[in-house]
Amino acid sequence: MPNYDELKSELVEIAKIVAKFPESVKPQVYELLVNEFIGNTSFPSESNTPKKKKEHQTKTPKKKTKRKSRRKRKHRKESFNLMKDLNLSGDGKKISFRDFCKEKDPESKLSNIQFNALAVYYLKKIMEVPNVTSDHIYTCYANIRKRTPPKAFLQSIRDTSSKRYGYIDASNLDDIKIPHIGIIFVEHELPPKKDEAKKHK
Repeated sequence: MPNYDELKSELVEIAKIVAKFPESVKPQVYELLVNEFIGNTSFPSESNTPKKKKEHQTKTPKKKTKRKSRRKRKHRKESFNLMKDLNLSGDGKKISFRDFCKEKDPESKLSNIQFNALAVYYLKKIMEVPNVTSDHIYTCYANIRKRTPPKAFLQSIRDTSSKRYGYIDASNLDDIKIPHIGIIFVEHELPPKKDEAKKHK
């Protein structure tokens, strides 16, 4: 066991060494050096040793995989009614819808967009139908031989009414109207020129 003078001298040296270490570990360094000097080889007590912070393990979130449903979504089939009481023959007083189509579509090459505009024009301006509906337009398709309605018939009506074309006003499907732009289109741009026909395909 060192005497008082030896201990005093050694503590001064230990203090110099301890000063070189960060504040967080100075107590442990001091205790370790003192124990080494007096011959006590035990390590610093756990209460004095700083506890290691557990590394925060961030678990990577598992990507949620969307299970593909085996059941295929069934698309609702559009159903429209033929209006048997709609007379498209003109009764000799007005031009029939077939003859009107021959004038405006002599080669039967109008797109669905163009045909929808043509049908609404005929129904509103020539037949003077008060409330044109999608069933009226559907009946016009059926009236023309070899002319079948598009699979997405209702969508074609909406497209004809869209900002891109605006040939008809289908905001109310129970009262479809023909705006001025549609009237101008049918009266002055049909039958379409070859270049114009390509734009509507």
